[in-house]
Amino acid sequence: MFLIKIAFGALCVYTSIKIAKTKAMAFKEEYYFWESVVLSCDVLISDLSYKKSEVNASLNVDYPSESYAKIVASFIKGEEMLFPKFISQDDKIKLENFFSTIGASNSNTQKTAIISQKTDFLKCREISKNKFDKNYSAIIKVGFAVGIMLLILVI
Repeated sequence: MFLIKIAFGALCVYTSIKIAKTKAMAFKEEYYFWESVVLSCDVLISDLSYKKSEVNASLNVDYPSESYAKIVASFIKGEEMLFPKFISQDDKIKLENFFSTIGASNSNTQKTAIISQKTDFLKCREISKNKFDKNYSAIIKVGFAVGIMLLILVI
């Protein structure tokens, strides 16, 4: 009977840590999303400055955020872009404006627009990084603590 209690308690610890990691991943994904947006700005600015390559080829890189990579793929294909749930309406408008400027005019005009939009995206990245730094490890620790409390209660 004691072994069953220990096994159940260990399962509680494991489950609470997994739930906590799932909740914490939302902060990580938001940070990686804004990191990917800034990365695409850097790639476009660099390509518009030095190369005359196709815009779609410039955007086709590996991004840290899978959800942002899907948005870029939708943009390249000309499909509707589906933004993640954590993107606010204001940020959605900023991103739509960013994508509407890509390929819309000559390279100097695009470069100027992307540089000004990058400033806003850097602020969003900094905010999401601060939230990620504060909350990610705290959520994992709380999940572990809840699991240990359940283990103690079971035993």
